[in-house]
Amino acid sequence: MLLSRPCQILYNIRMRQTLLALLALFSLCRPAAAYRYDDPLSAKLLREFRAVIEARPSGREFFSRLDARPESEGLRLLLRRAPAERLAWYDPVGNAVYFNTRHMQEFFAVKGYRDSRMIEILNAGKPARAEFVGRADALFLHELVHALQSYLYPRYRAGAADANPVEFEYEAYFTEDLYFHEKLADSPGLLRAFLRGEEQDVYTSHSLAGYIELSLDADRYREYIRSRYLRDEAMGYTELAGAEARARARAEGGRIAALATGDDAEYEAGRRAAAESAKEKAAYDRFLENFYSSRWPSFSAEALLTLGSAGLEAGDYILALDCLAQAEETLPPGERSPAARELRTKGALAILEAAAHVRDKGSGLPVSDLALLLRSLEEASARTRRPFPADLLPVRRSAYLKALKSFSRLASSARDPEKRAFYRENADYLSAALGTAPGAPDSP
Repeated sequence: MLLSRPCQILYNIRMRQTLLALLALFSLCRPAAAYRYDDPLSAKLLREFRAVIEARPSGREFFSRLDARPESEGLRLLLRRAPAERLAWYDPVGNAVYFNTRHMQEFFAVKGYRDSRMIEILNAGKPARAEFVGRADALFLHELVHALQSYLYPRYRAGAADANPVEFEYEAYFTEDLYFHEKLADSPGLLRAFLRGEEQDVYTSHSLAGYIELSLDADRYREYIRSRYLRDEAMGYTELAGAEARARARAEGGRIAALATGDDAEYEAGRRAAAESAKEKAAYDRFLENFYSSRWPSFSAEALLTLGSAGLEAGDYILALDCLAQAEETLPPGERSPAARELRTKGALAILEAAAHVRDKGSGLPVSDLALLLRSLEEASARTRRPFPADLLPVRRSAYLKALKSFSRLASSARDPEKRAFYRENADYLSAALGTAPGAPDSP
């Protein structure tokens, strides 16, 4: 069970990347027909989602911003069948958040229901709505962030925009992760149950996949989002600076036409549009910088401790080692607060338990899983200045040699770019690590 979870987590992360990147393609599945219970169900779900989300501090703060925009009064929540990859999306033209009924049927373990029937059942069934709202709340909040962005920065989120700015995802993900962290604090058993595989649902898995990608480095977190959304032009994402530059270029193009025709009305309109685009970009840049700088340090440290502690309890040693070591590494030298002592104790325990697991169960693990566990053990030991277990050095070398061949082969053959990058990065690490043994530079 230990090492099947990281593989599942990686899969969930990859799915989440694809799901949210495809939100830009909302026009492909915008519904043409309305259903009888659309409006009453929309009103109920909006009210019930709000009640759940506002029960937590980050949710209350977000709704105070959303309520300040008059456009939010016309927001709707609709259920429609869409391509299977999509969980939910926001349509800025229709000012509506959509949930994909394909995944809702999976959530409720039913099949073959038409949208109209799903809508009718949920409109009448308060317990079913409560179950759905209680698990899809973090995802819904992510989509609400995009709704607010369309109100505040219409030149970048309106249907006529060139593409969706990737910077908007920085805010949406961080808002979702802040909220999900508070949710886990309210339900400490939820994270452990998911890590152990005792519970699974499509909406919590989605939010957990992103939450697990947390780091103490905010720039690294944003770069992780940026690289995946800009990797494929078909995803429809750009950067704010590029969008602003295109607005200026269009204005300059209009100037040339105005000089040729003597009619400068279109040029003046383009110039004003470019100025408004620049103003919106500057406002969002200021907001995003403050949003991260004021929240990230304390949040990331707390989240890593939460993840590491849950991983340790669930026997997910890779997660425990990675998160606890990151958090412990930043402690000031000589820090002796109760929180620091707790963190150091858990970090040491993670190393001890992971080493014991390798001794007891390592021979039965797939070699790639064993190598990944030993890598986490090695890195955690180095980060926290603890010795790597000397008796595991031969096991480490053998596992690294075998896994290096496997990862190198997979890095050459994998078609998926994210899998290929994963295999290549691990192959490079193992190749470099085989040069010296941790804590024993002269070991063969």
